[in-house]
Amino acid sequence: MDKFHTAEILIHDFSTRHGIEVSFSENGIFGILLDEKVHITLRFEPEYGALLLHAPVGRMPASDSPGYCEFLTDILTANYLWKGGDGLTLSLALDVLYAQKLLIISNLAVNDLDNHLFSAAKTVLTWRDKLMPDDTLDVAPPSEWKGVINYG
Repeated sequence: MDKFHTAEILIHDFSTRHGIEVSFSENGIFGILLDEKVHITLRFEPEYGALLLHAPVGRMPASDSPGYCEFLTDILTANYLWKGGDGLTLSLALDVLYAQKLLIISNLAVNDLDNHLFSAAKTVLTWRDKLMPDDTLDVAPPSEWKGVINYG
């Protein structure tokens, strides 16, 4: 069985467990909203046989704002051996901070996917609180958004 088909089965089992209809787009992508706060996109990466978990944390402040350099230092420190990201890597794309993690499909069961998503949501919310204490996300949800899952 090829890795994409394995990923499709995994996502089908995941969506059945949560009572939502989730499937990959023609580009191998889908998005979900966790706890009505965290947009997560999962994208199939054929060269790795993996899913890329990708979630926006929030917009970075202007580079001349107070504390900007210290916050960048915190991000780099968190990425050291995944120390502050619970296995996720924090990165910048333009002015948005993202959390991401590569999930190898051959090592992934539905329970594992649940655990990765729950952990990612907690990590994103922790970093969002550091970045934007008012908890407002002004980054658009994924275009392939399919449903809401509440871990509560």
